[in-house]
Amino acid sequence: MIASLPMYDRPETATANDRFWAAIRSALGFGPETLDRAIGLWEAWEHPELLLSQTCGLPYRAHLHGKVSLVGSPDYDLPGCPPGYYNSVLITRTDQPGDFADLAPRRVAINQSHSQSGCASLLNHAAVQGIVLGPMTETGAHVASARAVAEGQADLAAIDAHTWRIICAYEPWAAALRESERCIQCLKPTCIDGCPVRIDIPRFIRHLLLRDLESAVDAIYDSSPFPSVCGRVCPQESQCEAQCVLVKAKMQPVAIGRLERFVGDFAAQRPVEPPKVDKPLGRVAIV
Repeated sequence: MIASLPMYDRPETATANDRFWAAIRSALGFGPETLDRAIGLWEAWEHPELLLSQTCGLPYRAHLHGKVSLVGSPDYDLPGCPPGYYNSVLITRTDQPGDFADLAPRRVAINQSHSQSGCASLLNHAAVQGIVLGPMTETGAHVASARAVAEGQADLAAIDAHTWRIICAYEPWAAALRESERCIQCLKPTCIDGCPVRIDIPRFIRHLLLRDLESAVDAIYDSSPFPSVCGRVCPQESQCEAQCVLVKAKMQPVAIGRLERFVGDFAAQRPVEPPKVDKPLGRVAIV
């Protein structure tokens, strides 16, 4: 027998999916001990030994109806959706001006042509508005479509809302780009005063917003050679983030530590030059 839960399965959610399957198996009283993560989607859906899997609405209606039994629709508690329903999110780059009518004729990324959330919903939305979509590239996955948009390989994509929520939670490139927009580039950046090494925080965030990782890491390296480490271990909540002007407006501060960690992790690695001093500094401890 075969069991798979492929729709939202990734390293960060694997443990939860394993627990979910263990509970289902316990209730059934039979079934494979583990989920099959090696089998392909269609291979699993059409396998004669299939016990349980997940599929998208369009493949079910177009190909699988009458071949498999529908046993339920999971409820992911999506905003604005009744139980068991979901919606798609239209995404573009934060620096891309225009609305759907402006973006639709440009480059469009779809995950698969048989996807309800990543293709059919987009086609239907465009048809209702009388808009012809631009050239489409099939990426193979919602995450790949979102990344294609983020990296400038496409201008528009439709991502199912739960996948988009997962992307925002676990993909550093999505979280950082979204978070960088919250920095208001204030005239008196008090966040710098809260940083022990006085990193020019607005400067590196400005470069990050423009997708210039090299200049962002240069701005950090002017004050600190360890953005990946400091982005993880420094108590930003009581230092730079505590001094963010958004806090004074009773809002959440910019996640400076997360942005610093993102820049350190994803910018091209380069040798760290030790600081040059005119005279010995005395005894130094390295922890």
